Amino acid sequence: MLEFEVPYFDRPEQLEYPTETWAAQELRKANVLRLAAAHAGEPLRARLLRRGAELADRAWIDLFRFERPATTRARAILFTEALKDAAFRAGHTDKVPAAEGEHEFGAPAQFVAQRRRVLSRLKSIRGLAATLLRLADPRRWAKAFRPAPGCEVPRGQTGGKGK
Repeated sequence: MLEFEVPYFDRPEQLEYPTETWAAQELRKANVLRLAAAHAGEPLRARLLRRGAELADRAWIDLFRFERPATTRARAILFTEALKDAAFRAGHTDKVPAAEGEHEFGAPAQFVAQRRRVLSRLKSIRGLAATLLRLADPRRWAKAFRPAPGCEVPRGQTGGKGK
């Protein structure tokens, strides 16, 4: 991102709708670089801060090129990102303390979709039997018939036509 990211309006022909929202998104990109700088050592830290400042300056220039830069979408992004930008411009670029020791997270596991896992389980006699036993357990049935959170119908309302 530090080396290859370019402002959206350097290539406006790639944007289906080149609006002020893209300029606001550019500010988010700048803040990501500056937040990453808190976790980096020198000289990378200085490069991240410098590139973040460049992108932020460009974001504001691009934003104010529009006749109406304060559309709802742009405002929604600016309400958070502009505050972060102001903090960075005020010099709040503290370094995060380094982690103690090295951490071994192991090798990443290969992602296997749930559907594929279920189908492969059902192909063996043992997997099929285990699945049928789980389905036959009545304690699991309540979960299948319980409404999803936020989908409960208030008492006295059926969701049908009014009286």
